[in-house]
Amino acid sequence: MNTSSEFLTVSDLRATLNTALPLGFGYIGTMLIGMTDIILLGRLGADALAAAGLALSLCNILMLFGWGMLFPMMVLVSRRCGAECPRSRIPFKIIRQGLWLSAILSLPAGIILWNTVSILMLTGQDPVLARMAGQYMDYYLWSLFPLFGRAAFAMALVAMHRTGIIALVTWLEVGINGILDYGLIFGKFGLPAMGMAGARGWQASSSMVSGSRCFFSAFSVFSDSSER
Repeated sequence: MNTSSEFLTVSDLRATLNTALPLGFGYIGTMLIGMTDIILLGRLGADALAAAGLALSLCNILMLFGWGMLFPMMVLVSRRCGAECPRSRIPFKIIRQGLWLSAILSLPAGIILWNTVSILMLTGQDPVLARMAGQYMDYYLWSLFPLFGRAAFAMALVAMHRTGIIALVTWLEVGINGILDYGLIFGKFGLPAMGMAGARGWQASSSMVSGSRCFFSAFSVFSDSSER
């Protein structure tokens, strides 16, 4: 009986590590972004930190729902590409459909976040904290499509074993986040002092530039080339 398929081979281990290590490295960057936000918001006071926590508790529910809707992209792309994914086999149609789904998801999510104050008030939260959370979300909601779109690209990139791009973009955002958070929250580097709103005011632009633009450039999703 041939039992070789029951054991992890060196090539399998190498492929797993090549995919997993960049993802882990990128996740460390994601944690640093969150830590930077917490540290800088903490300097504004306990109320600002509490309001941001309330706002993100609502936002994270929507993001998790969106990621769940986009997750099948990983299966579809993986089935299309197989173990190796040369450019000739990149499933551009699936990625484009994922971007359409990202746009569709961002609309109801944006409407919900636009009413953050009302939702938090209905749940019995402190009115002052609810209004601060609403101010925080007024800027964050404009980054929903870039965030969902980046998640769609990430699902596809994982399936294509090209997770190094995910790590690169994430660490690019670590630097952007630190500089713009500090500048927009406290009015440094010639930027306006926006208070806690500044912690998310940068994301509407930087998510598009450092996330979606990098992926668009990398794969030319909307190129005129024929469907692979």
